[in-house]
Amino acid sequence: MDARRVSPGAYPEPMHNVPAYDYGAVIAYNAARKPGRGSAIFLHVGTGGATAGCVSLPVKQLLRVLRWLRPVDRPAITIAAR
Repeated sequence: MDARRVSPGAYPEPMHNVPAYDYGAVIAYNAARKPGRGSAIFLHVGTGGATAGCVSLPVKQLLRVLRWLRPVDRPAITIAAR
């Protein structure tokens, strides 16, 4: 996103954080932008700690998923407690 043309919002995602954002994909959550439902959920490299609502995987597993991922197939990510 180019902040000169579109507002990134009050608290934009720090996409410059590495290694977390070396590789990743956008999870299309709350695409309708309904207030209070959250947004900006990503599938990205795990850093050994918790995320702020994203889904993270070790880099090797993430690369395997990204190579497999075909948006045209409308993949779904289901998040559940274990």
